[in-house]
Amino acid sequence: WGRGARFGLATLPENRLYWFAVHNETEGGKNANEKEYLKNLFRDWASPISEILESTPTEKVIRNDIVDRPPQKGWHNDRLVLIGDAAHPTTPN
Repeated sequence: WGRGARFGLATLPENRLYWFAVHNETEGGKNANEKEYLKNLFRDWASPISEILESTPTEKVIRNDIVDRPPQKGWHNDRLVLIGDAAHPTTPN
């Protein structure tokens, strides 16, 4: 974890890897090449982050905005209950 940025990873079956990068950005922003942007952003971070980014095909890098909202005052209404991320959205970590 770093100031305004996070990088996480998890191993998956069949020798695959799931990773995510979180960075404080302007909502709706885009970069011409998201992979190169991430490689530059995380270039000084610990190994194996640079290697992971380098080995990821450019077309597999997806950028989505994650937007905070005010906390819910209540998580239920009669027989309807919000659980998990529906109740408290968060970044993938």
